[in-house]
Amino acid sequence: MIDNFRADLVLKVNESEWSREAILKKMGYQKPSASNLERLQKVLNSPTLGLDVGGYDLKYQSHEFVQELCRALELPLDECDASIARIKRQTDDDRASFKPYLWVDTDFKRKSQPIFALAALENRRYLGFPKWLLRLTPEQQLVQAQELVQEHMRETKGELLIWGTIKRYWFFYAPNRSYWLAPDGEIIAKNEGPVSNQAASPVIEAMNKALL
Repeated sequence: MIDNFRADLVLKVNESEWSREAILKKMGYQKPSASNLERLQKVLNSPTLGLDVGGYDLKYQSHEFVQELCRALELPLDECDASIARIKRQTDDDRASFKPYLWVDTDFKRKSQPIFALAALENRRYLGFPKWLLRLTPEQQLVQAQELVQEHMRETKGELLIWGTIKRYWFFYAPNRSYWLAPDGEIIAKNEGPVSNQAASPVIEAMNKALL
């Protein structure tokens, strides 16, 4: 249902007789700025229309932005509000059941390492957090993640058994939402979607091949 609602919005924007600047003006932005246009694009690109993050640009919260976009596109507001509420419920449920973690990225490429050894050590690439972390704000969780990165680097000296030299860390704070952290804990970038190296785990690849 999320994809259908998002697809309708994207289609409406792309096929609209109004430019994106004109759409933003209809939404109440008198002089649309580059950051306003960027926010519109991010909302359209987001699988959840940005409703799982607390975006605010001194005018609209995340849900208000989507509501005003629907209004500007002359979509049925009752249906839009119902879709927004449904997405919010789903993202809230996902967030409630999700446990933040760090994934250690070494740019690993399998050569001759046996699968059983990789499977046994796969958990070395995942760092969990204590339950009390869940009571912190996302900003506070990020600070704790940075501190854990620094502690992990001190303990491992930057080397992970069989996996190799640690290149970066990914702090997953929500499903498919992560921060790229440098080995010293510095924030490099924010990421939306799966991490390619993680998805291409040699253990998972081998298990999938075995099922063919």
